[in-house]
Amino acid sequence: GVMPYVTASIVIQLSQKVFPFMKEWQEQGEKGKRKINICTRILTILLSLGHGWTFIQIESPFLPFNFIFQTLFFLTVGVFISVWLADLITSKGLGNGISILIAIGMADKLYKTFEYLLFTNGSEIER
Repeated sequence: GVMPYVTASIVIQLSQKVFPFMKEWQEQGEKGKRKINICTRILTILLSLGHGWTFIQIESPFLPFNFIFQTLFFLTVGVFISVWLADLITSKGLGNGISILIAIGMADKLYKTFEYLLFTNGSEIER
């Protein structure tokens, strides 16, 4: 998903209020915007790795290292594919891409919740 990117964006925006050099970047126009974007992407990588590591440790804590490494890699790549799609949606003028992807994710979860409530009697859905 895009949550590591959203979190990174929030942290960077708050950092612009705290760190003077980041505030200067904000005032530099396009060049400063590019620097802020790079910082956001780097923080997104770190947050994606942390999120992925936590997810793996909760779901399956005793996996071999090479499997953990591959899973972390693909989870991080998945975040950047989602961010790329969001940027593409935004650049095509269809709206704020991140918001659209978040809304799609929420709609999917809502559908699954209704499916569970309507088609089961409190038991698990068997597929």
